[in-house]
This record gives sequence, structure tokens and C-alpha cells, in this order.
Amino acid sequence: MQFKAAKYHLLKITRKRTYIDINYTIDSSILQRVDHHPFLGVELTSDLSWKLHISNITGEANKILNLLRRHLCNCSQEVKKKTFVSLFCPHLEYTSSVWDPFYKQDILTLGKVQRRGARFVTGNYSYRDSITSMLNDLDWPPLELRRKNKRLTFFKAVNNKSPVNIPEYVTPIIRHGTRSHSKSYIELRANHEQYKNSFLPRTIRDWNALPPDLVLSTSVDDFSLRLQKYTA
Repeated sequence: MQFKAAKYHLLKITRKRTYIDINYTIDSSILQRVDHHPFLGVELTSDLSWKLHISNITGEANKILNLLRRHLCNCSQEVKKKTFVSLFCPHLEYTSSVWDPFYKQDILTLGKVQRRGARFVTGNYSYRDSITSMLNDLDWPPLELRRKNKRLTFFKAVNNKSPVNIPEYVTPIIRHGTRSHSKSYIELRANHEQYKNSFLPRTIRDWNALPPDLVLSTSVDDFSLRLQKYTA
């Protein structure tokens, strides 16, 4: 099998300002250095920031929304709602457990797309009317909450219902206090925001904060239903 160097790139992920600069080659061809590059639909950057990825997906989502506004302007609210849910939610939430933002500006950037979608579906573009009321009428929880609930399907891994096992360095709490439930885990320490708000450290904090009766749900469907009611 031959590898073509032109198809490969070198992305160095580091927080160091100075580091040993090494060239990597394939068949004597030096790999091109980049600051960011897509991988399985996610834009990875050298500083592990998700701002560029969020900018990309919201930009594409806004293009699709503008297209739908031109072609579905006379359709019923139900048709517009189904179109938005089927096209936008998968686009804006693909692998969101990986890149779920923690900076307020990134959260607001994603929320604006949903708010624009609410105006499109309801056909109400008056700035005198509350978009929050429109979202409630459409029964659309904030995208931030949807991403959090998606991460909390960590329930599957806790109960051995997932093909992915919990890493060995994630250990359960043996002695439970009054503020923890029987399935709590020791929180992972982090010195940097990127790791502190990555999937496992962040999800463990959210998981530990759930009420005992919720984490003791008997099935995945039961947990999902009760979680939606708890966070509503």
C-alpha cells in the first residue's frame, strides 16, 4: 500500500510556546503543517479550541436555513418543524459529546441558530415577541441542555449497557456522603480548561449532581424519560 504525502497533514497539539520542531516525512516528502484540520467531521485545532468547529457548523446551518426560508415559506408550521428537527438537530449535534462548548460566546453562537429556526418555523419575525415563548410553544429545549442530556447517557456505561467501558482511572466513590448518590465517581482533577471541560471530567460532575432516584433508573429508556422531566 502506498501513502501519498499530499493527503496527510501534521497537526501539533501543544500548550508550549517553544518546542522542538521536527519534520515528519512519508516517502521522503515532508508533511504539511497545519493549525487545524477536520477529522471524522470534527474540526481539530492545535489549541483544542472548538470555536472554529462551531463557526463551521453554524455557518452551514445558516445556509441551509436560508435555503429553507426561500422554498418552504408557504408551508405549514408542522412541515417546517419536522424539516428543522430532521436537518438541523443532527447537523448541530453531531458528536457534540466531544466538542460541547463551555465558553459562553460559543454557547450563544449555537443558540442563535436555534432561535432563528424558531422564527422560521413559527413565521414570526417580530422582535416584539419573545423567542423564549416560541421555543416553549414548539417544545424545544435549549441546545445546551440537549447536549448535556446527551452526555448523561453516561448512564449506559455505568450500568454496562454500552460497548465502551469506563476507563480504569475513573473510580467510584466508596464512602458516600449526604450530598452524593451510590453511583457517584471521584471527580477528575484538571489544570487546564480544555481537559476540565472535556467529556469525562465534565460529565462526571454532572452525573454526580443527579438525584439518587434518577441514577437508579431501571432502564435506559426510563432514565432518558426521567432525565427530560428532571431538566425541563
